[in-house]
Amino acid sequence: MPRRTQSNSNELIRSYVPGDHKKNISRKKWDTFDIDIFNVHSEISSCAIPPINSHIFCYTSPEDFVLGSKRYRARVHVSGERVFEGNTKNDHCFLTPRLHDVHWDACSIDKNKVYKKTFLVILNEQLEKIALENFKVDPDLIEIIPNYGFRDAYLANAANALAKTDRTENKENRVYVETLTQSFNTHLMHHFTNRKLNKEQIKSAISSVGLRRINHFIKNNISEEISLDDLAQVAGMSPYYFIRQFQQTTGMPPHQYLIYERMRMAKNLLSKTNLSILDIALEIGYSSSSSFSYAFRKAFGVTPSFYRRDLKY
Repeated sequence: MPRRTQSNSNELIRSYVPGDHKKNISRKKWDTFDIDIFNVHSEISSCAIPPINSHIFCYTSPEDFVLGSKRYRARVHVSGERVFEGNTKNDHCFLTPRLHDVHWDACSIDKNKVYKKTFLVILNEQLEKIALENFKVDPDLIEIIPNYGFRDAYLANAANALAKTDRTENKENRVYVETLTQSFNTHLMHHFTNRKLNKEQIKSAISSVGLRRINHFIKNNISEEISLDDLAQVAGMSPYYFIRQFQQTTGMPPHQYLIYERMRMAKNLLSKTNLSILDIALEIGYSSSSSFSYAFRKAFGVTPSFYRRDLKY
């Protein structure tokens, strides 16, 4: 994977893909990936994406077909060569390596129906980082293998979850997104490269001292947007191994642990202070009282206001 200057891949995808631009999770926010979802109507839609310094994963999720077309026909050219033509169904995936131009022609087979296509732009430097940290391999020796019209439930489900994630409401979403992205990219590197890459086995859980250090960091930064890299650095390991060792130690993934800690602090503040619901929300890292109330009710079945009132009786 030779290193080249990263172009603004998200802007390129948005410029060349037709249809309504439904959602964008920008690199500026997450620093790990870009996603574009767009509608393709029953008439033929075409898009031509020039070479960019990122890999493009494209899929249509099964649930997108529930309200729309059950089938669509696609023709794909990469660098002038036809690589796929035929009818495709739900959860078919397409993987184009970086620095290749790709031209899509697609239409719904079911008349007057619409299907959604999701483009996930995989940033090359993220794969280089994973090659070094997870597989201990020089990134220059690894190439992504193109693949078109294949099925991979793991990649499709992860991409679908990424596309649905709200990037603004809850700060623990950052760790959730980064965990999903780490898993997605590691799976991609493990199954779609020119080399057989073997992951090291997780040998031990995080020590009690290490866990106390992580808890101390979370407590001191609970109102901030904590990243997966932040937690991994405190633990002294790569994000990939941190995710697995942390879950082995605590029984839950990092983003759920952050929610647990925020809810634990929320109950303490609701019972021992007179802070308003909004002040408590901001204190524990939520951007609004509504997002905090939603998370609290999801965790305990009641709103923060009801919980506080119930403590008085």
